[in-house]
Amino acid sequence: MALGAVLGPVVAAGPGWQGNFYFCAPIAVVLSFVCWRFIRSDESKKVEEHHHLLKASSSTSGSSATNKAMSKKREHLDFIGIITLTVTIVSFLIAITLSDTITTNFITFAVPLIIGIIFLVLFMMVEKRAKSPLVNLKLAFHPVILTGNIMMLMFGILQYFVITGIPQLGSAPPPSGLGLDPIKVGFLQLSFGLSAMIFGPVFGLLIAKRKGLNLKLLVPGIVISAISFLLLLFFHSTSQAINGALFIFGTAGALLPMTLNNTNIFFTPVEYTGISSATTNMMRIIGGAIGPVMTTVILASATVSITVDNVEANYPSPVTFNILFGVVVAMAIACIFLAIRMKHLANKMKPLTVEEMTI
Repeated sequence: MALGAVLGPVVAAGPGWQGNFYFCAPIAVVLSFVCWRFIRSDESKKVEEHHHLLKASSSTSGSSATNKAMSKKREHLDFIGIITLTVTIVSFLIAITLSDTITTNFITFAVPLIIGIIFLVLFMMVEKRAKSPLVNLKLAFHPVILTGNIMMLMFGILQYFVITGIPQLGSAPPPSGLGLDPIKVGFLQLSFGLSAMIFGPVFGLLIAKRKGLNLKLLVPGIVISAISFLLLLFFHSTSQAINGALFIFGTAGALLPMTLNNTNIFFTPVEYTGISSATTNMMRIIGGAIGPVMTTVILASATVSITVDNVEANYPSPVTFNILFGVVVAMAIACIFLAIRMKHLANKMKPLTVEEMTI
């Protein structure tokens, strides 16, 4: 994140913003090769081996037949689940994007919203009946894991409020924004990436060495996030103040995903840890898709006309940045209450077992 925040604007200032896609393409190819070549973990094998051990005491022939059948079923991806989830997410994103048409053309907003709701219901029905579901509903609706995933979704939104909102604040000319050139806009977010890079390993080592520290850091992590957004709300008129607030938020960016993932995995059977981790990170990715859309809708809600180099154009009104950071603060405070609830549930509930998952 630290390198990308600086290099992205540098590329945009040179070859143009399109150059970032060409810059990222070879990295994506290398990552794909590395994953294919070196990552060997097979989640379905772990689950299947556990089922085999559970049924080993029964009839040997029956157990073998069952395992073969389960193996065949697990070879197939949940394509229907993937399709219905994709349509659900895209429909909701379109509805959010068109939310400014509620008063002028309500149908434009309502149609994708209704489609999203219908496909969400279909997705739940498909996952409930699927033999190898994309999202295991018994796992997803465990109270601790569900609360953690909602928090991860909201944190993804908060994180991308910053990632997409701060560059617009930095690049917009005064009085809309700070009027920084592209390279300085990149440095505006450098403190966020550096903080996450520094504190990520520190918190990881602390949590690994001290048992029980993970839950203790859950509430402080989101409180730190709320403090950083309060600072952004009241002190976003200078690059120094923004850098200071983002450095504080970087500590939350290093801490929160780790604590949420670790807590969810603790309540997940060992055989399903990969599935649980993937679901939690998927919620963060969905939040990362929602955040930029909400940011754009808020910043486009009110504009001011500004002339730069004899060219007149519309830019976000200074008020919209206050609204944006106000919404972020409200969401962060809501996350504090969710974190308190998650900690309370985690202290009194037991982890799921494979038997409970397969009943």
